[in-house]
Amino acid sequence: MDRALKKLNELNPDIDMLPIEDGSFLRYGRVHHGCRVDALLGALDAGAEIGDGVTRTEMNGAATRPPELTPLLREVFGPVELQMEWVWGRNTRLNALEYHKSAELAVACTDMIVLLGLVCDISWPAGTFDVSRTRAFFIPRGTVYEISPWCLHHYPVHVYESEGFRCLVILPRGAHVPIDFIPQPEGEGKLMQGRNTWFIAHPEDPGSRGTSAHLGLKGRTIEMRTL
Repeated sequence: MDRALKKLNELNPDIDMLPIEDGSFLRYGRVHHGCRVDALLGALDAGAEIGDGVTRTEMNGAATRPPELTPLLREVFGPVELQMEWVWGRNTRLNALEYHKSAELAVACTDMIVLLGLVCDISWPAGTFDVSRTRAFFIPRGTVYEISPWCLHHYPVHVYESEGFRCLVILPRGAHVPIDFIPQPEGEGKLMQGRNTWFIAHPEDPGSRGTSAHLGLKGRTIEMRTL
């Protein structure tokens, strides 16, 4: 990890990436130690073909509470119904950020990078966020980590072009599902893009142009150089 992180910082001198074990990560979430996730890592290694872009696939049935994570899921979420998604692909850019009003649990199935911000740094009433306020963290394969409800996040960035990134994401069931009402045009309503999902996109994000996404990310698009 140290060698990869050092090289990434050399390639991206304006970003100052930190390891996820750095104490500053506690502003955004926490790392959970002692979870045996070898079976989960093997399952995704066998099942994901990495291509350009990002793919999300929800796991159904008993897989939504994998036995090796059950005690942790009870600690983080309590007795709520969960959804578990495999997320994988290649990504080097920060084009959007989102947040939920619940914790999110993730398992890094490859080395990867996350770019994070804080909900309290959203500027109101415009609902804008300056991307210079994001922090980058290096996450080694096998890390189990929690994202707090006040943390802005989006898809990870891969470390190695050849393997892309792969991760498991767990949230209370219903996140990202389309809403069946028209949200208020002011305040947080302008950011709502689904159940338990508030979303801010960059004006240069091609996937958000022509949609109802709020184009509130300000500053240059972050484009990372990877290995």
